[in-house]
Amino acid sequence: MTQAFAEFKTVRDLDAGPLRPHIEPYITQLLKEGYRPRTVRAHLCLFANFNRWLIRTRRTLRILDEQTIEDFLRRHLHRQTWRAGELPALQRLLAILREAHVSPPAKAVRLTPARRLAGQYRIYLSA
Repeated sequence: MTQAFAEFKTVRDLDAGPLRPHIEPYITQLLKEGYRPRTVRAHLCLFANFNRWLIRTRRTLRILDEQTIEDFLRRHLHRQTWRAGELPALQRLLAILREAHVSPPAKAVRLTPARRLAGQYRIYLSA
């Protein structure tokens, strides 16, 4: 266990469950990207709620996708809108789960001309 993870292991309900093995890589990534410990802890509290919800609803990581995340945010948090960082945090976690091959890959999105142009512009800006 890394020192970074040891500092956050006190977050309740992340010591077991389907998300447990994937939390340390998430923390490591955030700390490398310069996130503050307070932000990391807020994400972990969100993940603890998500972990409990996955267990309670008997969902596995094998079916986890963007729709599942939106269902959690809408139903579990009992709000139509959520805090700005919640969706990106869960999407970042989903990317880690997909990289570890425990969640299905993202579904292919049909490229409309507008999306194609936006993608080309994104590449242009990053060059």
